[in-house]
Amino acid sequence: MNSKVNIGKTYSVLKSEFIHTLKSIDQSKNIYEIFHDFVFCSAAALRNSIGHRYQNLFNQNIENEYLQRINRYDVSGRLKIKNLFYLLVDLCEAKGEPYDVLGSIYMELEIGNDHIGQYFTPSEVSNLCAQVVITDLKKQLEEEGVISISDPACGAGSTLLSTVKLCLESKIQVQEHLYIEAADIDRNVALMCYIQLSLWAVPCRIFVGDTLKLKYRECWCSLMYYVKGWDIKLHSQKLKEIVHKAEDYVPNFILIND
Repeated sequence: MNSKVNIGKTYSVLKSEFIHTLKSIDQSKNIYEIFHDFVFCSAAALRNSIGHRYQNLFNQNIENEYLQRINRYDVSGRLKIKNLFYLLVDLCEAKGEPYDVLGSIYMELEIGNDHIGQYFTPSEVSNLCAQVVITDLKKQLEEEGVISISDPACGAGSTLLSTVKLCLESKIQVQEHLYIEAADIDRNVALMCYIQLSLWAVPCRIFVGDTLKLKYRECWCSLMYYVKGWDIKLHSQKLKEIVHKAEDYVPNFILIND
């Protein structure tokens, strides 16, 4: 991340600018709808940027939905949605470490879904959860050469981002040694997680669907998942486990949201 657009601005100033810009977009729409459109359009842009390098991975259905959503806004609205993404990058840089920026904004705007008990984990709690598993993560890295993390109800990724932060502080090269697989039944928050992990260059696959029923509607893979060959690494790891255990292979994931 290196947008260089708002050098010198503090996190709080950038956050206020983000919220002000969001609220200034198309007064005929509610803030919930606009925020959802921003999240999807940002995720779609990141997802299909993979297609510039790997043409066979370009997803036309995602592109069609992106165009359908963005074309509901006038030129000014489209530019502001684009600027929101730049502001998000600046917010991540201003924070200086992995942090649930989108979740904190979502809660401040009070547009979470109270009917399904939706709330976003405070960073202090996420940091504590990450501290609990970091020893196991280091052990897994020593034994297997990779760290695999699974979160069956990831939300916007607060706990995962705290874990990434600890990995970076421990001098672990996340692009080479960390793989995250996560899911959430709420598409919007799952894409928030996807965006933020992608901005921190984390190899990941984020699923949209019901983990309890093992029914998933979508899978969003980050650029680094492909660039660093994690599809091949995971296949190789699986084969090693099968050979080692002979049968009944169980993926060696560390659950951080159990």
